[in-house]
Amino acid sequence: MPEAASAFLRVESVVHGRIEGYEQYSEIPLKKMGKLVIGRQTAKEDSDIRVVGDDFISQNHAEIRFDGEKNRFIIRDMGSTNGTFLNEEQLEAVDLGNPENKRYYDLTHNCHIGLAKINGKFRVELIFRENSSTNPPWMKSDYDAGSGGDIFNWTKRIVKINGSEVSLTKTEFKVLEILKDYDDAVDIDIIAEELARRTNKEVFKECVSQHICRIRKKLGETPENSRHIITEPGHVGRYRFVK
Repeated sequence: MPEAASAFLRVESVVHGRIEGYEQYSEIPLKKMGKLVIGRQTAKEDSDIRVVGDDFISQNHAEIRFDGEKNRFIIRDMGSTNGTFLNEEQLEAVDLGNPENKRYYDLTHNCHIGLAKINGKFRVELIFRENSSTNPPWMKSDYDAGSGGDIFNWTKRIVKINGSEVSLTKTEFKVLEILKDYDDAVDIDIIAEELARRTNKEVFKECVSQHICRIRKKLGETPENSRHIITEPGHVGRYRFVK
């Protein structure tokens, strides 16, 4: 079992308002003792996450606590109005640290936590992760140096090609991240499914194809001359990312 003290939350997105003291994509370490409360009016403790400016989040919405006997983190909804969700499923209380619970604990040990689902979209999204021998794809490196000195900063979502920063939309960067997260070529249908999961919106593969075309254009690439987004030979609609 991984050391509980190395577990953390990653702030994935906040639809409305903000999380006090934390920016998007920042990481919040979880302590082995005690609990962490998420809500609009949590106690004034260092471990608490306070959501400011969103009335759909309850005053005390959910908590994550460490169970010393089981050596596990537990997430529990605290009677919130709009619910707490783990990997799209509404919960009351769930053991986050059981790798055999395939509904909640995927192959890279990432759990998606959503707070307050309104009109099909979560108001706050967090990623829970425990330390393991294999880091998740988005932790491979803060900066990945690509060919020709190109830079990809997956934490701050910055791309530089030949020293010049490239302006990608949030969705375009997510598509690029999905390609990067797979070690091998990935089919456009899988990209569409993963993009739908990460954005909580319906996504068609035609839209993914358009995103890839726009990303390539911004990177100064073409399907015939690409450094970073490579079409698998003999497989139209199958791509892989190369640094």
